[in-house]
This record gives sequence, structure tokens and C-alpha cells, in this order.
Amino acid sequence: MWYILKNITKKESESEFVEFLKKQYGSDTEVNIYELNKTTRIIFTNHGIHKHISISNHKREVREIEIHFVLEKIMKLKDEPIQRWKSDKGIIHLHNTQKVEK
Repeated sequence: MWYILKNITKKESESEFVEFLKKQYGSDTEVNIYELNKTTRIIFTNHGIHKHISISNHKREVREIEIHFVLEKIMKLKDEPIQRWKSDKGIIHLHNTQKVEK
């Protein structure tokens, strides 16, 4: 299956939500919103060593292959450990904290 990943962060309808997230996490937080094949929505936040992704699809369950695709293409992770959980509403959350060398 081919995936089309589109960054929709700059869409006017998303700007209020992006500003809300930046207020929650801090103005230095990177916030991007993506669509994957028009039905899967991805919200990516990156604040320093912490990266978080929320993946949802309002038509069906999020597929495992979509999760792996997002990990590689957006989070730039392959074998690094992540925390993963599913909310009551079916949203998949992925969290990675990079190790800081002393």
C-alpha cells in the first residue's frame, strides 16, 4: 500500500489548535499536523528531547503499518524504545524521550 503523507499544519482551520498546543507545551514546541491518505490524522509535538505523536482515524481502527510508517517518517525512529498506549477513543499515542549523554 502506498501512503501519501501531507503536512496540513498551515491550514487556516488548524491554526487555532496549533496555537492551543503551543500554549500547553511552550512556545518553543514544534507542532505539526499531518494527514495520511486523507483519513488518518497525526499530531506531532517535539519539545526538546520529548517527541509525542497521536494517531487517529475517524472511519476505522489505525493500522499497525500506519504506526510503523509514522514512526519512521515523522519521528525518525526505527528501533528506539517508545511508550505506546491507546486512549478510550481509539487514539494511538506514541512517546519517545531521547537519552541525554552526560
